[in-house]
Amino acid sequence: DVVVMDDGFQHRRLRRPVDIVSVNVSTAAAVRDFLEAKVLPAGRFRERRSEGLARASLLVLSGRGAEVSDDIE
Repeated sequence: DVVVMDDGFQHRRLRRPVDIVSVNVSTAAAVRDFLEAKVLPAGRFRERRSEGLARASLLVLSGRGAEVSDDIE
């Protein structure tokens, strides 16, 4: 059985074998917002992005054929 949850990553008591994090990289602005931590959900009770990503089993970059480069302006 598979259960897909939106924001289930924050529920530490929920036992799960895999944690998947999806990041929108469809535009340079979306990538910039992610890198600058301008993403939702947000709030003072959220864990640091770096700590959360370290817990992830898999990181999925989603976008419609987007090309991402290091020189975001």
